[in-house]
Amino acid sequence: MKTVGKLSIFSTLVFCSLYLVEQLPTEDQGVSKFKNIAESTNNHSVAFVGSSRTNRGINPSVISSLIQTHRFLNLGISGSTFFSNYVITNYLIEQTSCEVIIFELSPIISNSPDFVHRLTNSLDIDLYSYSTDINGDDHGSNFRFKVETLNDIISKKIFIKQKVKHLLNVKSNDEFGYRQESENRIKTNASILKPQDLAVTSSAYDLSMYLQGIAQLIKKANSKNRSIRFMLPLTFRKETEKDIIIPLFHQIPDSLKVLYDERILEAVNRPELLLDANHFNSKGAKILTHEIARLIQEQKILSSLSPTR
Repeated sequence: MKTVGKLSIFSTLVFCSLYLVEQLPTEDQGVSKFKNIAESTNNHSVAFVGSSRTNRGINPSVISSLIQTHRFLNLGISGSTFFSNYVITNYLIEQTSCEVIIFELSPIISNSPDFVHRLTNSLDIDLYSYSTDINGDDHGSNFRFKVETLNDIISKKIFIKQKVKHLLNVKSNDEFGYRQESENRIKTNASILKPQDLAVTSSAYDLSMYLQGIAQLIKKANSKNRSIRFMLPLTFRKETEKDIIIPLFHQIPDSLKVLYDERILEAVNRPELLLDANHFNSKGAKILTHEIARLIQEQKILSSLSPTR
């Protein structure tokens, strides 16, 4: 009976989704800008994919001046989480020529940012299929995640149709890419990653969907002769997030990670470098970007592909 009930709910949601899907009137400028940047990539392009921690933390102009052999793109999206990062990374692997993708690890949440819904609608990407991609069965949390994702898609179809009408005439859009703010609104460094945090290797949370998604990305990247590296955020607003992301990071092979050393953790561990508890300000972003550039060079992240490519 439980299975029948699940199927009934699922069928109803699918029907509602199909009923509500309508072509958006015109593409907003933020989506157009993202597509133009992503689709102009070449085999010397490096994209940072992540949340607002990425789009406020990595200054592409600074890193491009430090490593001039490659073009660096900040494709961080405000509000993005593991799932929407996964969708964007698949798009970069499958539909662009981006050589290296640096993926910020964050929790799995079924609700994707409005910008991701508008972007995937424009690109004709099926968000629901990706929710199936990262888990292999219809039991427990896996089934719930898929239903919640479908519910998010349905609700956003209604909301986004109205929002895009407003965005059509917006000349600039700051929902993705590097965002610079010089303020310092916090006086404590409690949220910044510290060496002792990296000692946590086990989690009370089920990491299977994360690991499935990571395995899928590695497989797809290898099939396209691309390189992917996974990166820890350097700020954590909640302790529960640390309990998921840091143990997950430890389960990824070192060869697929951006590995932090004491120097970077010490360099950014100053409250005056923060905009708020979860983001660096422009001063912090400059220091963080210099350190990430150093690690990219020291760890030879840009030389990981075959020279015959």
